[in-house]
Amino acid sequence: MFRAQHHDDRVVVFVNAGVDEDTIKDIHARLIELLQQGQYQYLALLGGTNDLEAVVSDLSQDSTQFDETITQISFEPIYDLLMDSLTLKHFLQLIVLYNVFDRLAPHDKNTKDPLNHYVLHRFCPKKRILDLNDPSLGFNYLLMSDKERKENWNDALHYTTKG
Repeated sequence: MFRAQHHDDRVVVFVNAGVDEDTIKDIHARLIELLQQGQYQYLALLGGTNDLEAVVSDLSQDSTQFDETITQISFEPIYDLLMDSLTLKHFLQLIVLYNVFDRLAPHDKNTKDPLNHYVLHRFCPKKRILDLNDPSLGFNYLLMSDKERKENWNDALHYTTKG
């Protein structure tokens, strides 16, 4: 979460409120508390990867079940909370990124696509989207050369400093 300092509008403080292994429900619960504590103007939201992991582990590799099950993953409570915030101007939602596992196991990519479609097409007035899978941005793991992957991806799951 980002909060601008009151004494100087040019200074922005970045507050990393991300917690490994969080699900969307965990993020929502923590956001309630954080929004009460501070007057945040901007927020970056990356969620859904751990929810997807739980869905995939519960299902067989039958992709016909994924679309239906993934609809149970909902950002609506978070969107409602952020829309009610009087100080929040915008939030940037990142879609679930493709990585090495999507190259090695295409069914992993197929589980991400329905959730990404939801994020990309669900309207929320304060929401802006960063689609790092967009080929024109040059971050899509699946479209990079081996040289680009080595430069931009640290361990095939995380970006390098350059990335």
